[in-house]
Amino acid sequence: MNEGMFTAEERQKLLQEIERLTHENERLTARVEDENIYKIFFDAHPDVIFKIDLNFIISFVHVPHRSADYVASITNKNILDLMPVQFHESVKTAIQASVQTGKSVVYHSEGEFEGEYKYYENFISPIKKPSGEIKEMLFYSKNITAQKNIEHMLIKNQHTLKTIFENSEQFITVINLNRKLVWFNKKAQEWSPIIFGKQVEFDCEAELLLPEEYRASFLEHFNQVLAGKSVNYVRNYIVNSKPFYLELSLNPVYEDGVITNVSLIGVDITRHKENEAFLKRANSELTHQNEQLNEFSYIISHNLRGPIATLMGLVDLFENNAKDQSGDVKQTEQFVYHIKKTLQKLDAVIVDLNFVVTNHDDSVSNYSLIDLKEECDSISDLLSIQIKSSGAEFVYNFKMVPVICSVKSYIHNILYNLISNAIKYKRHSYAPLIYLSSYQINDDIICIECKDNGIGLDLERYQDKLFGFYKRFHHHVEGKGIGLHLVKKQIELLKGKIEVQSAVDQGTTFKIFLPVSKP
Repeated sequence: MNEGMFTAEERQKLLQEIERLTHENERLTARVEDENIYKIFFDAHPDVIFKIDLNFIISFVHVPHRSADYVASITNKNILDLMPVQFHESVKTAIQASVQTGKSVVYHSEGEFEGEYKYYENFISPIKKPSGEIKEMLFYSKNITAQKNIEHMLIKNQHTLKTIFENSEQFITVINLNRKLVWFNKKAQEWSPIIFGKQVEFDCEAELLLPEEYRASFLEHFNQVLAGKSVNYVRNYIVNSKPFYLELSLNPVYEDGVITNVSLIGVDITRHKENEAFLKRANSELTHQNEQLNEFSYIISHNLRGPIATLMGLVDLFENNAKDQSGDVKQTEQFVYHIKKTLQKLDAVIVDLNFVVTNHDDSVSNYSLIDLKEECDSISDLLSIQIKSSGAEFVYNFKMVPVICSVKSYIHNILYNLISNAIKYKRHSYAPLIYLSSYQINDDIICIECKDNGIGLDLERYQDKLFGFYKRFHHHVEGKGIGLHLVKKQIELLKGKIEVQSAVDQGTTFKIFLPVSKP
């Protein structure tokens, strides 16, 4: 193109436009560079920065260590929705103050956030238009939890040191970072000859006061404290031929967030150690007594039910007979006879109960000869109502071992539970058929066997829980779930063991193995 085609005025305008475009390009280039610098700054910044409008809607987000997806998910949301409720009022108040004054506002907040108790230092700054109008706010939040925790630790340590200095009942020393004593109390002076074998002195090395076998572990503990940890341990000594226990605590002492010393506190726990065995025994005895009460409650409700039910039935019959003018004297005498017999059985059960709850340790005594047939007949009388209503039948075979030497109350309770369970857990439409037998295993062991044709049990499922306390496996009949637990416990007290064989709808067999005893 020939320059002669442009007038002087046109050339001047063209040059001006070129200059303008050049300046605009330089300005845009600088702006891009500035934005890159800002981006690098924001990406590296450790604190939270939001730009929000006066309705608290977020238009810009910088949250460190969060993904771009997270940033996108909270953009254009209300900032209050991202904060716990306890922070809302302080944010609103700060924004209102900044809008009214046109100045930045600084405030602090604290509370539960993301599962932790945190502290924040917050800045609210107005973003003004050239006209001075405020449409947006810059919200800047700095997590100062670590600093606050240090402050709290300093306060706590100051209080602890004060308590340490004033509490003369504890062994207290303060050790510097070179492991030399810089302070100790009167109790430390009093105990040091006993514990260390020498008197404590200022500027002496702490580990040199200790017996040689403790020095390596002390140095290890001391280094852990220098790393900011607290260490507790117990040392025992012999003082006047008696054990002396000292619980020691090593803790860091901070000044301006820096560990400057280590406190060593010792507490005499000899009496506590001496009482530990007593407390264990007492706890064991209380647990044992609680078990006895539970078992006694069960026996009361279980073993007395049969004779009481029989007695109540006899009394009803007796009353009806007395009202009936046709009743004769012989029938009345028969009722009185059965009532007396039932009362005698009831009295025997109560006597046995008293023995059960007063003889519950491994040194069981009161062994006597027990006729198994007579014992089973006695239990049948106690369960007469249940036997009659269920149509239960019994088959006895005690020829091989008709009499055993054992604790009568235990054998009664064991057989009572097995027989009553065989009646209780019968199969629908089947009368219970109960086989009871005894035989010799060898010269030292006899076996009492109770077999029924009841509903049985899934042993693969319940084997480990069968003799557990308050364990029940059938809920269609009444029960408390401690009968078999008590049976097993009493068998073990007799130095025996129990085995069970069972299958669903095929009945259950209990085998009780007892040592041969002599009266």
